[in-house]
Amino acid sequence: MKKTVEVWDRMGPLATEWSRLVERTKAGPFLSPGWIDAWWRSYGEGRLQILAAYQDERLAGVLPLRRYRGSLTSAANSETPFFSFLADNEIAGEQLADSLFSQRARQIRLSLLHPGSRMLIQSPAARAGYRVVADPMQALPYVPID
Repeated sequence: MKKTVEVWDRMGPLATEWSRLVERTKAGPFLSPGWIDAWWRSYGEGRLQILAAYQDERLAGVLPLRRYRGSLTSAANSETPFFSFLADNEIAGEQLADSLFSQRARQIRLSLLHPGSRMLIQSPAARAGYRVVADPMQALPYVPID
């Protein structure tokens, strides 16, 4: 399997494939290109930096980030219930995590990180010399009803 990660500074070229990835993974709206686009237009500062993992030339993972003053941060804030790696499979998640810690940011701050994504970052962060400090995520702000 051919695996690559590309870095994009805009959503346009990825939007259609990204939407399909959201549908395939049943990820929900907060990881969709529509949400990230609206969030960026409202709150984005610095530069948008999207990591896109490909497997056999098919988009398999996306991690939208903000690069600001040498740091990389989640494309999320208090208006976003959670932030997560969007990945078709574990390998795509690992591709994104490895690429994240190879971006040479002086600090990487992933706020509101979903617990499932926290496990992905431990080993790549340690290999790259980053210290991981994890704050517990609050419960998602909804109650399922039947």
